[in-house]
Amino acid sequence: MRDKLLRIYLNDHLAGSVVAVEQGEHCLTNNPDGDLAALLTRTLEEIRKDQAVLKDLLDRIGGTENPLKQAASWVSEKVHRAKPSGEVLGYSDLNRLEELEMLVIGITGKRALWDGLDAACASDDRFRGVDFRALALSAQRQRDAIEPHRIEAARRAFASRAEETEGTP
Repeated sequence: MRDKLLRIYLNDHLAGSVVAVEQGEHCLTNNPDGDLAALLTRTLEEIRKDQAVLKDLLDRIGGTENPLKQAASWVSEKVHRAKPSGEVLGYSDLNRLEELEMLVIGITGKRALWDGLDAACASDDRFRGVDFRALALSAQRQRDAIEPHRIEAARRAFASRAEETEGTP
């Protein structure tokens, strides 16, 4: 029963990472320059590495990827993207804010994943060599790096016109 629940849990996080990659790629496409672009590029690389760790963990416990969960996550991200964002066509400040917010939420969940696995599975010989603590710290660094960009996106999305014209940082 333990391994069955662990397979479900790992697949849930793998499906969540599909949403994170889609959100991150869309945000990068619409913010291709500057510090945010460099950060998104690094973060996407790290998320893909984490996906490989999740797949390895599944393999170690005799599990397989659940393509239905991954497809459902991919579709849900596309549906979310189609909702109104303050612009008839195109990308808005609200889009940027929500994409960064979804990344922060996903990375926070990933931190919880690694912390939980460290607490529950670190002594399991099948996970020998997996440094859950380092993975958790990496997730925290990702979150900490994105957070200022998320706050700036909120400011830009909701700042009054007077603040924008005064050049408020």
